[in-house]
Amino acid sequence: MKRLLPLFVIMVITALTSCQKRPDYVMSESKMADVLADLTIVDQLALREQTSTGVLPSDSSLKVMRQSILQKHGVSEAQFDSTLVWYGHHIDQFSDLYKTVEQRLAKRQKAINSSVGIEESNTNNLWPLQRMISIGRNDATNGVSFSLPGNKITVGNDVVWKFRTTNLSSNATVLLAAEYPDQEIVFSRMGISTEGSQQVILHTLQQRTPTRIFGYIHFTDLPQRRIYLDSISLTQRPSLQASPNTSVIPPLR
Repeated sequence: MKRLLPLFVIMVITALTSCQKRPDYVMSESKMADVLADLTIVDQLALREQTSTGVLPSDSSLKVMRQSILQKHGVSEAQFDSTLVWYGHHIDQFSDLYKTVEQRLAKRQKAINSSVGIEESNTNNLWPLQRMISIGRNDATNGVSFSLPGNKITVGNDVVWKFRTTNLSSNATVLLAAEYPDQEIVFSRMGISTEGSQQVILHTLQQRTPTRIFGYIHFTDLPQRRIYLDSISLTQRPSLQASPNTSVIPPLR
């Protein structure tokens, strides 16, 4: 029996190794990270254009930009989609991939900041939870929610919630809100039906400090496959204008 034990251990290790092996059709982590970093930048530029002009680039123009990035890296749509599906079923590997993408983006941002003389700072990110969250069919909740004290926000500032969705298999509703001492609530709400970078902007009330800032992402149906939210940030900025999606629930009398 003692002689058989080492052979058994070797067989177990071999089996585990084969289970962890990445299929040939799946891109390497490094290459996939490069592609996702470029796609994230395109998404962010589209959101920036929407913020400044109020118009999101058309689906056709976004599709052209996406295809040009895939061509740049020598990747087909089928290969990219297959790789994304594989990572969607391997949460540990996806977590590693996400960290690599974040490093790529941080490196590029650092280079840009350095070229224009901007010092780096993460103190403006008020997001209280992990920056990557996954939601599956058998999870206890069908989304994610948060709440933080209102005094963390400068009075009258806009609050901006950004994140990126991957493996989206169910439509979702996103709400970002501020509650005030008399229980008056201002909120922005939007729906999500496509993958990529997302943002919702809340215009808070002038000259009043909220008791709390809160929000949630709720998926309409149980996800058919695990959905990932990453690059999550919650920041504030001086008010530009009232968000067209901002609504008000009057105070209790």
